[in-house]
Amino acid sequence: MNEEGVDVEDLELLSIIGFDGNPHNGLKVHPDGVHIVYPLGNKLAIKNWKSKKEKFLEGHTNVISTVAISNNGLYVASGQINHMGFKASVILWDFKKLNILLQYESHKVRVEAVVFSSCDTYLISLGGPDDSNIVLWNIEVKEALCGSYASDRTSGDAVTLSPMNLRGPCFMTGGECTLKVWTLNVLDRNLRSMNVSLGKIKRIITCIEIDYRDEFAYCGTSTGDIVKVKLNYSHDINILDPIVKPVLIGCFAKFPKKISSKQPLEAERYSQGVGAILLLDDDSIIVGAGDGTVDMVRERDVSPDSLIQKGHGKLINPSLPMLIMIRSVHVGSTVTSAQKLGDELLIGTIQCELYVINMKTFSVKLMATCHTSTIYDIAFPSQYSDVFATASKDDVRVWSVQTSQELLRISVPNFTCSGVIFTHDGKAIIT
Repeated sequence: MNEEGVDVEDLELLSIIGFDGNPHNGLKVHPDGVHIVYPLGNKLAIKNWKSKKEKFLEGHTNVISTVAISNNGLYVASGQINHMGFKASVILWDFKKLNILLQYESHKVRVEAVVFSSCDTYLISLGGPDDSNIVLWNIEVKEALCGSYASDRTSGDAVTLSPMNLRGPCFMTGGECTLKVWTLNVLDRNLRSMNVSLGKIKRIITCIEIDYRDEFAYCGTSTGDIVKVKLNYSHDINILDPIVKPVLIGCFAKFPKKISSKQPLEAERYSQGVGAILLLDDDSIIVGAGDGTVDMVRERDVSPDSLIQKGHGKLINPSLPMLIMIRSVHVGSTVTSAQKLGDELLIGTIQCELYVINMKTFSVKLMATCHTSTIYDIAFPSQYSDVFATASKDDVRVWSVQTSQELLRISVPNFTCSGVIFTHDGKAIIT
């Protein structure tokens, strides 16, 4: 009710044009194969991929930094960034009712990653550099079971989490010169960790994918290669601890297009690091790189040890040419998310763009985009409401009201557009 005593209704939200590609692995496909979930500032967007209808989860007070969906599809979890000195919250949502089931503030400043255990019983969250703690919650009883410091004093901060697929209480963490396998002891309510033996290899782990048998882990690195680790679990899935220490098999990179006679074992690493990895059912691997490359690769059927022996110990570059490229495409900017939806790949980038890649043809299509920084102005043409223009730091864009799709993008380097208007006849834009 306003000052004159007249009832004022809230405006109905029709659509939000946007996609936040900054959170690593922030784009998620729901197990129902119909919905996708992604962050949009301090909201979580749930989009029906077929009807394109959107719903939004509101509860965070700052930018969302990480998203996870449970295997049974009942829950969504998200963590946020906060101001220095303040706690950052993790929220557990009910996917069907779209309400908050659980909210806790156990981490300082930033939540780096959240994941669900494979049994969907536990929610695991990892704090950022100011916190560096792992906190594990039991979803059914809604209580914290235990926590632990993510990395020891001899290594850097952990930045990524990945659950095992067959063992619910087990997961992996990786980060700056740190790679660990963790096991939850439910009775004693504590976490045990075991370092992966990497020898002299030092890497910053950016993402982790574990195969469906919990046999191998594939870890993307900022160096541009993929670290393959043998987890050394028993065939009995009830035995939760590895029989012996998990060990490095090799640092895998692409088989080069041109082979030099002087350096026959030189491998081609991904420019600007590996941002996302996705393991497919046919044993091929989707790799998203920092330069915007999206590759489908397959592991060579040779032993990494045999390549090292051929090099007679003269390998200067520890990356081995073990990945054969099957298909490749370029999406323009750093890949942060890669997900499979039916026969399509969904790729999220740091430039807030969502691409769809056809798995058979590897043709790429831009599905969603938005400005990457502040929007300073917005304008409609005179007496025409089907399109509008927005002015931002890097570019001017024209949008369709009906489809919420970008129609035109105008970029002028080294200029910030602070205002935009259409001429009266609608034939020109003045900025």
